[in-house]
Amino acid sequence: NDAAFQRGTQYLKNIRRHFPSYYSESTKRAIEAYSLYVRALNGDLDESAALRILKAEGGTQKANLELLGWLYPVLIDGKNTQSALRDLRRRLNNSVTETAGTAHFVTGYSEGAHLLLHSSRRVDGLLLEGLLRDQPKNDLVEKIVRGLLAHKKKGRWSNTQENVWVLLGLDRYVRV
Repeated sequence: NDAAFQRGTQYLKNIRRHFPSYYSESTKRAIEAYSLYVRALNGDLDESAALRILKAEGGTQKANLELLGWLYPVLIDGKNTQSALRDLRRRLNNSVTETAGTAHFVTGYSEGAHLLLHSSRRVDGLLLEGLLRDQPKNDLVEKIVRGLLAHKKKGRWSNTQENVWVLLGLDRYVRV
């Protein structure tokens, strides 16, 4: 229903108003980055908010990879974000751990991981989706897919967050 969709969109645009006071600034920025990701899915790019978050995090070289994954679509499609996108690409190349056949991103949170439901596999799935939108022929794509599939146990990953984000990344992989 259009009215509910519009209310949801407004909520995402004003997400910072809804945070509990005890959330750390880093946690708030990660959640805001996720809201920008969701808005970008609908074509609502907020480049200035994405760049503000990156600056507050100390740039792409210091920001958490999950936060960068949420901002990735905004940086890909933004008109004034090409410099940040180049920095993001460099950061991803420097943060990947590769074996002969697989790859995954080394990530973590110093605080707030439980609030964000952090998961390394979720980050790999999210960044796979971004890579496929940005650089579908990147050599890392195949290795990340193999790495994700190698972590599957009894037909699934460790939790619903991992299942959803890995499957979204793999869905984009199949479609590309």
